[in-house]
Formats: sequence, C-alpha cells, structure tokens
Amino acid sequence: MKTFAIELKNAEDAVKLVTVTSEFAYEIELKSGDMLADGKSIMGAMAMTGKPSLELVVHAEQCEDLLKELEDFLCGGERPANP
Repeated sequence: MKTFAIELKNAEDAVKLVTVTSEFAYEIELKSGDMLADGKSIMGAMAMTGKPSLELVVHAEQCEDLLKELEDFLCGGERPANP
C-alpha cells in the first residue's frame, strides 16, 4: 500500500481522476481525515473535492503508471504509511 498527497480543486478534477483510476485493477481510495471514499467512484471523488490533506491510497506496490497519469494532482512524494 502506498499513500500520496493529492489535490482535487473542482468537479472537472474529480471526473479526470475517476476516469484514470478506473483503468487500473488494484484498489484505490481517497482519504481526508476520517473520511474514506472509493477512488474509482465519481460520487466519492466529488465528495472529496476541495478537502484539505487529501490522500490517494493505492493498494499496490507498483503504481508508477498510475502516478504518471495523475501527476497534475500530486502534491509531493509518497507519504509514510500510518503505523
């Protein structure tokens, strides 16, 4: 599992994110504080739009192909996993 800081500014960003994440077989989640949403769900992504400290949680060890497609949303490198 890998976690990355991302930013979704508007509905257009949410649609683009879901369009990309839906192409990948592994589980992808969006997390902000105690909120957790399916990263392949348009409703989940819309609910996370504009949230501070938004994280993309990828349940795969190799996800460079996904990150390349989402580079416009990334706000830095990988975050350490929560203990």
